[in-house]
Amino acid sequence: MRSRFFVGSAFFAACVLAPTLAFAAPDASPPQLGAISPTTATVARELELAAPVSDAGGNLSHCIVFVNNVYKGTMSIGTNRVYGPYIFYKPDTFTVRIKCFDTTGNEAEVSGAINVAPAVAADTSLPTVGKIEPVSTKPGIATTFRVAYADNVGVTACELYINGTSKGLFVLKGSYADYTYTFPNPGTYAMYAACRDAAGNRVDGEEVRVLVTPEGANPVSATRSSLYVTPGQILSDSKDGAEVVVFVRDENGQPVRGVFVAVETSRPGVDQISPIQSVTGEDGVAKYRIRSAVPGTSTVRAYANGVILQATAVLDMNFKGERSVPQAGSLIKLTCPGGEGVNHPCRTVYYLSTDNKRRAFPHEKVFFTWYGNFSGVVEVSEGFMAAIPLEKNIVYRPGIKLVKFSTVPKVYAVGRAGQLRWVKTEEAARQLYGDKWAQNVHDIADAFYGDYSFGSDIASGTDFNPAYEANIAVTVEGNL
Repeated sequence: MRSRFFVGSAFFAACVLAPTLAFAAPDASPPQLGAISPTTATVARELELAAPVSDAGGNLSHCIVFVNNVYKGTMSIGTNRVYGPYIFYKPDTFTVRIKCFDTTGNEAEVSGAINVAPAVAADTSLPTVGKIEPVSTKPGIATTFRVAYADNVGVTACELYINGTSKGLFVLKGSYADYTYTFPNPGTYAMYAACRDAAGNRVDGEEVRVLVTPEGANPVSATRSSLYVTPGQILSDSKDGAEVVVFVRDENGQPVRGVFVAVETSRPGVDQISPIQSVTGEDGVAKYRIRSAVPGTSTVRAYANGVILQATAVLDMNFKGERSVPQAGSLIKLTCPGGEGVNHPCRTVYYLSTDNKRRAFPHEKVFFTWYGNFSGVVEVSEGFMAAIPLEKNIVYRPGIKLVKFSTVPKVYAVGRAGQLRWVKTEEAARQLYGDKWAQNVHDIADAFYGDYSFGSDIASGTDFNPAYEANIAVTVEGNL
């Protein structure tokens, strides 16, 4: 009995003396997640997915991310946020889902849509910058200079440079820019515009020479300068067009470079006039194109550096759908009867010169050194053709091609008026026409030997300038 009492007493004491154990209530608060950011992205560009996060129990364990319900891995947990890098590889709208867990297994989830745009290539397209106009003015007179520009994104600034020094920014006006400047002294000034786009791409426009002359002084000769229109007759359909070629010369008959030329007709507002080259180049030549939808006849005149040229030309716009009698400067050929062979006389194209003679193009290779296509050729009757005296053939335009005769083992450069100059060495040919000079050689049949004359030999690249020769012979008429 005593033994059992002892045991019972010990058990009682243990129950009375042992401390009371407290069990914590389980964490029933799940994490809290905010909206996912960003909501937009770009293909192949890394971004940081993120969402605000908090947990009342302070036991946040880990977070994972899904894209279009595909598991993509765990995310980093920072102060009050969860985040991680991600890259989308195609444009689309993706559903992103983030799930976060605490240590007791509570979880929270948030989802959102991210619109992924195609990758945008860096803007490497350069602006285009035109030439500054006008290229002549008077000292002490405020002159507004204008330059045209264009860009795939948009030009943000154009800067004026005179003799290499910046004079400030142009005023941008959409597709062109203006800058008003006053030259204090007469002289010739180098001027160009430099334009930038939004990506910082910069282009310097072509430098022009601005002539600043005192009142009463002008290098342009009204009597020595000239112009002509080719062809002299066009259809009045607003599509067919004639080219006005203006030769600006000084009192010594020399070309005047860098002169702004304007062209007008006796039917202002009726005829459409557009510039091809409004400022004269090294050859002193400017060009315009004229079209019209109204039949009739117009007298064409030109102004060069403010001087009215005495020379004029007449342009006939015929409404009947066909050209009438061709005038000087026209390209003419016989009307083909149909079914003719390649050697039929109607295949030959002639140039009608100002001395009322016709000169044949021996073949297409010669023709295409002067013209880009056959659109200006006028078909005439056999009687009309027979009434025009035939002269020597048209020769290759100077400076464009190298030539050789079939039975003569020499290569020639072509100079003014068909003067051939033997290029004595391959090195000289390479200096003039590059490493592929041989591809620039045209064969001439011996039958056309008499169309050409011969000048001094060319021993090196300094003996001949192809660009200069081409620039002083821009028209067939000027090379006769």
